[in-house]
Amino acid sequence: TQQIAANDPEAAARYAVGQVDNYLHRIRGFFRQADVDHTGTLTWSEFRKQLAKPKVRAYFQALDLDATQAHEVFDLLDADGSGWITAEEFVDGVLRLKGQARSIDVNKVLNVCEQTLAQVNIMLEARGRDMALAPAGDVSKCGPSS
Repeated sequence: TQQIAANDPEAAARYAVGQVDNYLHRIRGFFRQADVDHTGTLTWSEFRKQLAKPKVRAYFQALDLDATQAHEVFDLLDADGSGWITAEEFVDGVLRLKGQARSIDVNKVLNVCEQTLAQVNIMLEARGRDMALAPAGDVSKCGPSS
């Protein structure tokens, strides 16, 4: 692939687009297979039942998702908290969850946590209460370890 990219950038771009298209096709295929009642949505129950099947688990893992954390994955995919996943939520969510977290992703989360903490502290101080949660910028108290 690197040799193709060096010799023909357009061919490399076509190859990359083909890879993305193939991945999207696999994601949509998983969703169609899991949507056994053909409603266009997946509930946790449908999702769980499908992941109990070894072939489906393997397919899920081929999408670079951790089937052992299925409920957490479902909750992350359910972007609007409705209790069910639409095809759009599924595709968008799987694309977001694919692979390992990058440094920029982790730093985005830390930035949002710091901003939220600062806003909460401002609101608490505005109410005249001495209830600040943590100094602004101190995210060590933000998250599951606190």
